[in-house]
Amino acid sequence: MCSARVESRVNLRGNVVSRDMWDWEKGYLYPMSKCVEDGWSAYIVAKKTRYVDWGGGSFWDRDSVFTAEHFEVLPDNPFTLDMKRFIRSDLGRDNQLGDGAALVWLNQPKCWTGVEIRAAGFRGKAMELDAVAPGEKGDVLVIPKAATDLRLSREEFFRVMSDPGLFGKR
Repeated sequence: MCSARVESRVNLRGNVVSRDMWDWEKGYLYPMSKCVEDGWSAYIVAKKTRYVDWGGGSFWDRDSVFTAEHFEVLPDNPFTLDMKRFIRSDLGRDNQLGDGAALVWLNQPKCWTGVEIRAAGFRGKAMELDAVAPGEKGDVLVIPKAATDLRLSREEFFRVMSDPGLFGKR
């Protein structure tokens, strides 16, 4: 996860992200080098919220979770049309919808088969996730990439996103 400064200006188009971090045409504006230097904000989030790290620090490979063809089943509305456009872009193929899909998966335990509890630590400029002894409290729930059933996760995501009740009537 890469956290950056929080500002009051937001772009509500699809996701809530700072305009200083993200542009829908250009992608991330907050460089990855800054994310590494900004580990303090990730540490604060881990300490103050219910933080879930899906993948255990591993990133999904391009097209490993979703391909453009998967999105053809979705109804056409402003939100899904944005998703369909995004997943066809290089950034979308690399990003695999970022944290969005994992929000759906988290609520369906069949999508994940194991978790690890970790303590957030801050060393130098980076947050690190340390193992905790059995029975001890931690700050972060890690769902390892190897404990994710991608087929079931994909099915659950599109089951939820295909529900006509999800999108308001015009």
